[in-house]
Amino acid sequence: MNYAIIVAACVGLLFQQASAQVARYSSWEKAKAEALASRKQVLILLTGKEWCGPCVKLEREVMATPEFEKLAQDRFVLFEIDIPKSKLLKPESKIVREHAEFSKRYEAPAFPSLILVQPDGTELQKIVDVSIGKDEILRLLARPAGPAATD
Repeated sequence: MNYAIIVAACVGLLFQQASAQVARYSSWEKAKAEALASRKQVLILLTGKEWCGPCVKLEREVMATPEFEKLAQDRFVLFEIDIPKSKLLKPESKIVREHAEFSKRYEAPAFPSLILVQPDGTELQKIVDVSIGKDEILRLLARPAGPAATD
């Protein structure tokens, strides 16, 4: 009997953790629509998680933390452009063109870059130096939206 209770509790915790993960949109249009519907901002993540050391570190030390998950669920919709290594040197690929478009639009040439925007695309916050660490990144993303700022 005690074994069944423990198993049920573990399954419940796993389900709760799985349901807490933030959805990552790969479509700008879908991310904008979700942001409008949920009255949230959009966090654009320009990354290369497969091959970029700072991108891997950002994913592990910031994006995968409970603090980020909570902040994201409360404040924004995540739109991610993740360039795989196989597409990196193929400028004709859709994902590389899309990355170049957003990188140019928001003047964010670094990998990774975090850009917080309104659903209409108005920039609120940009983080291109992720070496500032988890606490500072979370602090910048959590501050109230105002005029665009660059850190």
